[in-house]
Amino acid sequence: MSSSSSSSSSKMTITSLHTLVIAQQAQIDALTARLDARDAAPAAPAEAAEATEAPAKGKRGAKKEKKPRDPDAPKRAPTTFFLFSAAERAKSLAAGGPKLDAKVCAERWALLTDEQKAAFKPATPVASDAE
Repeated sequence: MSSSSSSSSSKMTITSLHTLVIAQQAQIDALTARLDARDAAPAAPAEAAEATEAPAKGKRGAKKEKKPRDPDAPKRAPTTFFLFSAAERAKSLAAGGPKLDAKVCAERWALLTDEQKAAFKPATPVASDAE
């Protein structure tokens, strides 16, 4: 009989359960209010920081926005190496050989003297007064 009396004392009454439910509901309401306050306060500064913050250089996932390219913009003059490469490739194709890749052109470019390299210097356009 002692076991039945201890089990009856551990049973909760409806009143005690109701008190526990009210206490739990109060805790839930307090936590919800804290979450709402936390979410509402930093929202405006975080959005402003994201808008003004530039992507960090060197970090993964950070992409820099490209400027739109003007198709009518003048192209830069080719470098002496590019002029040399075009000439070497044209000679190779005219001789019936394979098309030269950049590595072969770079090796041949390294063997040239400064005078030979100067021969490939692009002509600078003369600025006209009409422009």
